[in-house]
Amino acid sequence: MAHVGVLSAFQKSGQHISYLAGSSIGAVVAALYSFGVPLVEIEDIVASLNWKTITDFGFGKDGGLFSNQLLGKAVTNVIGNTSIEDAPIPLAITATDISSGEKVVLRSGNLKKALMATTCVPGLYAPIEIDQRFLVDGGLLENVPISPLFDMGARYVYAVDLGHGAEYRRPTTFVDVLLNAFEVAIDHNTIAQLKRADSVIGLNLSSFSRIICEDPIPLVNVGREKALEVLEHDRDITKIIVRYFLKIKRNIQELFPWVFR
Repeated sequence: MAHVGVLSAFQKSGQHISYLAGSSIGAVVAALYSFGVPLVEIEDIVASLNWKTITDFGFGKDGGLFSNQLLGKAVTNVIGNTSIEDAPIPLAITATDISSGEKVVLRSGNLKKALMATTCVPGLYAPIEIDQRFLVDGGLLENVPISPLFDMGARYVYAVDLGHGAEYRRPTTFVDVLLNAFEVAIDHNTIAQLKRADSVIGLNLSSFSRIICEDPIPLVNVGREKALEVLEHDRDITKIIVRYFLKIKRNIQELFPWVFR
């Protein structure tokens, strides 16, 4: 839900969005926005998504207890049975091939299946087969998908980090155990991945429920306020120039590490 607030901050500031990429629930928000669904409507849709509304408890098979087909249907009801490449704002959705351990970036093909794949919690939901690959949550390998944006042609990338300064709660249910395990592993990888972003919108959402969103407004506000703060900071042209040359230096260091020894 915080993603909705971030997008509203970009709209308010007049910041143009050329490309979008997402994994898990972030991919759902990105997909809806890229197809032109108003933010107010996206907020209502995402607020309605929880374990009960997206889980088909009688359909689990092929490596999962349940199915998340209901999530796919919820998105289809809004924007139709469409393809990723039809999005007015170019869109990339990440998933993980659970058979090979490879990251998969989906930039074409059925949107419904792609969103089901990237939101598929391994073991809980059955993997989604796309092009003979068995796909699950994209966050396993790249929770904040920055690399696809550069591959698409982005020159300046904003990353939204929902785990900034995260605090892990003591689990009380098996779902909590699964989520904690996911988040610990994912957050560790995300720290390194965020270094590629030009600006990071870091959100600490530890005080919010990870399962049920009873009131979406506080989450939206957190995302909006932090994003506006970052965007205001980036308006300082001097800082932008400095970051640009620091980025060039980092790239040179990666290519020629001996130069800076």
